[in-house]
Amino acid sequence: MKKEKSAMTKQSKEILVVEDSPVQAETLRRVLFENGYKVILAKNGAEGLETIRKKKPDLIISDILMPVMDGYQMCGKIKQSAELRNIPVLLLTQLVEPEEVIRGLESGADNYLTKPFNEVFLLSKVKTLLENPYRFKNRPDRKSIEFEYDGKRYEVHSGRSQTLSYLISTYQNAVLKTKEVESAREELRNINERLEEKVKERTAALISLNEDLSLEVAERKKAEETIRRMAYFDSLTSLPNKTHLYQYISNVLTENGSQKRPFALLMLDLNRFHEINEALGYHQGNDLLKIVGVRLQSLLNDIYMLARCNADVFAVMMPGVGSEYAVHLAREILKILDEPFDLSGLKLYVQASIGISLFPGHGNETDIIVRRAEMAMHRAKKESNAYSLFNEEFENGTSRRLAMAGDLRYAIENNELILYCQPKVDLKSGLICGAEALLRWQHAKHGMVSPIEFIPIAENTGLIKPLTYWVLDAAVRQCFAWQKENVEIPLAVNLSVRNLHDPLLIDKIKGMLITWGIKPSGLEVELTESAFTEDSAVYNTLTQIRNMGINIYIDDFGTGYSSLSYLQRLPINAIKVDKSFVFDMTKNEKSMNIINSTLGLARNMGLKVVAEGVEDKDIYNMLLDLGCNEAQGYYISKPMPIEQFQGWLEKSPWKIGRAV
Repeated sequence: MKKEKSAMTKQSKEILVVEDSPVQAETLRRVLFENGYKVILAKNGAEGLETIRKKKPDLIISDILMPVMDGYQMCGKIKQSAELRNIPVLLLTQLVEPEEVIRGLESGADNYLTKPFNEVFLLSKVKTLLENPYRFKNRPDRKSIEFEYDGKRYEVHSGRSQTLSYLISTYQNAVLKTKEVESAREELRNINERLEEKVKERTAALISLNEDLSLEVAERKKAEETIRRMAYFDSLTSLPNKTHLYQYISNVLTENGSQKRPFALLMLDLNRFHEINEALGYHQGNDLLKIVGVRLQSLLNDIYMLARCNADVFAVMMPGVGSEYAVHLAREILKILDEPFDLSGLKLYVQASIGISLFPGHGNETDIIVRRAEMAMHRAKKESNAYSLFNEEFENGTSRRLAMAGDLRYAIENNELILYCQPKVDLKSGLICGAEALLRWQHAKHGMVSPIEFIPIAENTGLIKPLTYWVLDAAVRQCFAWQKENVEIPLAVNLSVRNLHDPLLIDKIKGMLITWGIKPSGLEVELTESAFTEDSAVYNTLTQIRNMGINIYIDDFGTGYSSLSYLQRLPINAIKVDKSFVFDMTKNEKSMNIINSTLGLARNMGLKVVAEGVEDKDIYNMLLDLGCNEAQGYYISKPMPIEQFQGWLEKSPWKIGRAV
């Protein structure tokens, strides 16, 4: 019975909530309503004052900071009104500074509570204000209170009960805030302790990770150094190789600029070296090459670059030198080579032929200067001269090449070329995963002409562009034919550096793929390392090819510009290890180390590795154990005319499938 009476009493009490925040207003309304009070809402002081005059609520709960009219102003107007001054006013504020408490007292407010409010404190204050209304009457005989705070004097006219309530509220809020601060401090201490533990754990993990990374960096540096040595230095003599020589000449040409400082290039060939190899054996021949390199280096004394270009050919690059000194040095080289070589107790006498080309008189491009030095060297050898300076008459003997160039143009225009292919196998699954398109030329007079002969002719005469278009078109047509027979393997086409400078190449490839309805993944591109230069046009073309969805392979890896910066910067998918390393890997530890280093580097860079020249099962199994991705060579199949591929496939133990 008492509870019902209490509830009825509450329902008869009407409270006005003045709050501009809809969220805060709804929170107050819900708490008061759930505790049995009637609630009226107003959005600001002006609206609240109007509602108070109309409704005469039993209690006013008001926010302080509001638009139009704040809580202090509204409270002051209420307390100035004889009709309204006895309605208790409870102010809500986020501010607990003493100045705010004083302003509340000055306005005549009966109590205050800080936000966010404690629900128990709120209901306690509401109950006190409603159950003792006469306690808060603002009697006319009340006296003002004067006090000083922070160097200022204040006079407030609130009754003693209001002042006491304000002081108690201030104390209660201070106690509450103190507890909240202590709780926050305790939580902060706990967080700090947990954070310290986390820091210790993370520090230990970072130390471990740093150790792992240091080990990985050391291994990668070792692999990169191996690749760098392979790229720029001859593995037998440790001299700069042909790649290094080409780059050095190119750098000198670039640095010369408009100054045209001369330089000389000597190409030196050891006469009858092949006979020495056959008579004494491969290893003795290698020992001889090493000794020749040491003897030449002792003469040059690191003044000029000495390089080994191939089997028995050395080169000397001499910046700032003209023809007179070049001839003098050639004679000095011949003189020291006249002295016998002691090889396993045998005294060998070696003769050499030297060709000399000069910049700028014999050309202003690296390829031309090297080619003309080689031409002079071959002329010296042919005519049994010790040395020979290049002469333009040497190129008059190129009539066969010129005739072949005309015949090649006719063969391209009349579709007389033949497309061959050689399949590639995924080592892990043993399935055929692709094929390389190879070009052959059946000449009416000279028979089958090797690409080694006619590709350079095409590059030097500008025929490489129509020749490449012919191969691309033939390859895409073949992909279409395979697609109709449900043979879905990519076909790789070789491109040269000149192709990468062709502004029409990308549109040609796109047009062919669209015409025949071939997916870009059905076509692949292979480029020799010599195609990779610092030219931005090359990078842009390769990027466009890669963005089309066509995979890019570096062919003959290890024999050209194997610069690690190219591997990192260019948009390539895979590298093909040159067959010269694969042939030897079961017998030659150095070849094995080179392949192993290449595989490690490729894995770190996310590249696939294809091994060329896989001639037997032992090499195949060894590559499989090393983690090589794909294999290509006679063990799988010799190159075959492309139209014979499906017939070969029906009889072959190798089957087509998707590599895992």
